[in-house]
Amino acid sequence: MASRRRDDESYRRFLVYIGECGLEPGLRSICLKHAVTPRDIYLDATGETIHAARLEVWWWLAQEHRKSSSEIGRMFDREPSSILYALKKLSEEARHLVGIYNGNELMHESAKAVAKNVAMARRRTGEQSAERFAAKRAARLRGE
Repeated sequence: MASRRRDDESYRRFLVYIGECGLEPGLRSICLKHAVTPRDIYLDATGETIHAARLEVWWWLAQEHRKSSSEIGRMFDREPSSILYALKKLSEEARHLVGIYNGNELMHESAKAVAKNVAMARRRTGEQSAERFAAKRAARLRGE
């Protein structure tokens, strides 16, 4: 299943859908906690805070509303496998943080903290990859 392009028109459809399903208040509440907008988390905006908010919203939809990764993927016009991977990373991170994982589920109160940790780790990995790429490129230019 290929994801559709995320643009202003698809964002408007997204807003209508979450409004009709009664999801808008909860989604906006999560966005407010992270100081981002629903538009930020729907579109391809990047950044640690936006990524953390997006992860928390996806977790909230999966846990609180029992939405599948396919449903969330259709809602956000993203590949279901990327949603599934993100939810898996949240669960893995939660297991490493003492006191916020209860049995098999991430506790609701801790979802924001876990999402922020996953987003920070992703940023650090991206920075390290960029540094390695730059070093290899510089070595090639020097003829090494």
